[in-house]
This record gives sequence, C-alpha cells and structure tokens, in this order.
Amino acid sequence: MKCTPRDYARAYLELARQAKASELSLLARRFWELVWKRRHFAWRQLIVAETEQLMYAQAGLTPVEVATAKPLLPAAATKLESELKTSLGQPVHLNFVVKPHLLAGIMVTTQDCRFDASLKGRLDQLYQALAGSANDND
Repeated sequence: MKCTPRDYARAYLELARQAKASELSLLARRFWELVWKRRHFAWRQLIVAETEQLMYAQAGLTPVEVATAKPLLPAAATKLESELKTSLGQPVHLNFVVKPHLLAGIMVTTQDCRFDASLKGRLDQLYQALAGSANDND
C-alpha cells in the first residue's frame, strides 16, 4: 500500500488522539522510525505540514502565513489578525515569518490565495512589465 504525507499525518493524529499524554513521546519516536523504515523520511517536512493543516482544520482555524521584512509590532499583528478573520469569515491561525529579502511590505498566504504587497513583489512586477514591453519591441 502506498502512503502519502497526508496519510501519515492522518494516522499520526489518530494515534495521538487515542494515546495518553505520557505515551506521546514514545509514539512520536516510533512513528518517525516507521517513516524511516519505509524510506519516506525525505517527506518529513511535508508530513509535518500536513499534520499542522489537519490540526487547524479540526480546530476550525484557517492557517495564514504572514511574511514581512521585519517583525510586526504586537498591535499591528493583532489588528491584522482581526482584519483577516473578518475578511475570511472564519477564525485564523497566524504564522509570522521574517523574510528580509521582501525589503518592505507584507505577503499574506492562505491555503488557496496569496496577497503580495511587498516591495520585492512590486519590483518583480515592474521588471516583468518592462521585460515584456522590451520583448514586444523586437
């Protein structure tokens, strides 16, 4: 039987749900040993990501990644969370990531959508527009 990262995530969450708190460490160790034995350890990041997605779904939360060039101030983070909750119409879980290459601005990514208001994104758009018009003149 072929397993996908999502299959591993579902299996782990089901086992973790049934286990006692004192058994979770052993469960995790045996789970990763099984993944290793099946030669799927390269999927570890995908398995963890799928597990997080399933946990958020079970909790009724929409995971949202917020990338900025510098850390957001707590007041700005709270306001952003409130605005996203209103915009998406459901509770959100924000994962803040600092990406200095964005230069300035913000990039918000949900499961099916990306809003890029970063300086790097705008410069990339400008470059594409200029490169496209340069190619049109040939």
